Amino acid sequence: MSTFLHRQSVIAALSAAKADWPSEYRPRDVIPHAGRVTLDDLKYISAKKNALMVSCLRTSDVMRDALLGNAVTVLARMAVFVGTCDTRRAKRDAAALVVTDLVTSFVYDNTFGNDYARDPERINSDNRYSVTIDKTGANLWAVTWDQRIALLPVEEADYNQLQTIYSELDDAEPAKLEAINEDLHQL
Repeated sequence: MSTFLHRQSVIAALSAAKADWPSEYRPRDVIPHAGRVTLDDLKYISAKKNALMVSCLRTSDVMRDALLGNAVTVLARMAVFVGTCDTRRAKRDAAALVVTDLVTSFVYDNTFGNDYARDPERINSDNRYSVTIDKTGANLWAVTWDQRIALLPVEEADYNQLQTIYSELDDAEPAKLEAINEDLHQL
């Protein structure tokens, strides 16, 4: 497992879960994000595209973990940025609060199908409101948590398969991500 693949597991799990959320608050997209949210990201959201943007913000505390097979692990600081805009069915502030609650509840005790992850710790939700964000027509919250994940060695025979999987992930649909995650668990 890697931080990249863990992020993809979070994306696949959220993509599947959002189908059960109230339609007026359901984000249109669950997408990978390279880091913190920028003004361009807010313009994307304000163009009527409510979104969840999933990111790994940092890793720290490298150690061996007996509960994860004595593998080398890192504490990954994960984030889901909840971006909403006004729609006919919901105002951006209400939508951001509801979706943030849904994401927070979903993250709690969730390893996202990753056998090499521990339960999330220190789950926080932060309102990122600012005048600049408000002027874009968007609302932004960040749900963050720490999660210990194992960094498993890759066998040389698996390297080419991982390279193929990595290249497919950037543009993959949620159903495709779930199939890719299944392939990875079999490595």
